[in-house]
Amino acid sequence: MTARYATLVLVTQFTLCLIASAQDHLEPEQGILNQPEWQWSYAQRLRQVLLKDAADYHLARMVCLPAFEPEWVVTVVRQEAEDLDAPHSYYVEYVGTEKKLFRPKDSQGVTVKKSRAPLDRDTAESLNKTWRRMLRTTRYPKKHRLGADGVSYHFSRFLPLADRGRSDPLAGWEEGTIGHPTTIPYAANSSQSGSA
Repeated sequence: MTARYATLVLVTQFTLCLIASAQDHLEPEQGILNQPEWQWSYAQRLRQVLLKDAADYHLARMVCLPAFEPEWVVTVVRQEAEDLDAPHSYYVEYVGTEKKLFRPKDSQGVTVKKSRAPLDRDTAESLNKTWRRMLRTTRYPKKHRLGADGVSYHFSRFLPLADRGRSDPLAGWEEGTIGHPTTIPYAANSSQSGSA
């Protein structure tokens, strides 16, 4: 029951994010090598605290980064069995920080809340296909945008090309992001300020 509830929350958050935002698609993630130092440091704190023991391979993941509230992540994991002939196990995992990790001094000794529940194979694989389809439509926006404080959602999936020695047709590495509230188109701002 917990797994189905967590899955419902994951899908609902994604749906609400798309409905509430003027963006109608995910945008590609920005490469970490081109980010300012403060963004790189924040990403490092997120990895050290929020994603510390996260599974390397995941069917679906959504990281939520609110501007003024603690960060959290929900991941659908396919876990290998010790016996290669045994079926995979599927789980939905939630990890949330107790307080915001944005400032370095605030992230010292932050604890996280974790929960994990089994997920049935059909639901997990259905999410895998949905995430893949969604992430394959990721594209750059036509107009650049200026962001405002709000919430950013980061979606990803990461599956090895081979599963138990056989190629996996649903394998791949995809990621995309979307933000809420709606960001302001950059071109509109610059033309207004130039005509004043």
